[in-house]
Amino acid sequence: MKIEDIVNRNNFISLLPEDEKYVVAYLRSMPEDEALDIILDMVKQKSLISLGVAKKVLHKKQLVVQLLEYGFKNTDAQRINRWLQFGIVKLGARSVIRLIDELSVSNLKLADYALYWLPPLIPKKETKTWSYFEIFKSKIEARKTQKQNQDLLEK
Repeated sequence: MKIEDIVNRNNFISLLPEDEKYVVAYLRSMPEDEALDIILDMVKQKSLISLGVAKKVLHKKQLVVQLLEYGFKNTDAQRINRWLQFGIVKLGARSVIRLIDELSVSNLKLADYALYWLPPLIPKKETKTWSYFEIFKSKIEARKTQKQNQDLLEK
């Protein structure tokens, strides 16, 4: 059975357990970088289904980052929450914040989405992560001010 057929016949959020088991086993049987290519194709069809599979199949940090970069660049205000959850489970909150910081240089909307959704995902006890989040928040506010000033100068 083709992976595309399985993805297309399932609902928006998750695969049926037997379908997920088949897809995960199939993807684990190949090199991880090839599995990422298939997961990226799945993401393009139904991103939320793919994250559950990716969580079980992708283990190399570089490949997880590639998937997150794609997801963050192509997400909206609602779906970013699922991408953030996936990233925090796979990489940790500080790594996810660092990645969003890098990507938000050219996409301040991404930073706004992350600033909204990240606080409930960071455990209160993680003081280092909260400090890192506050630094990130300050950077984004500075970038916004800089962009507003640039826009004013251009008028």
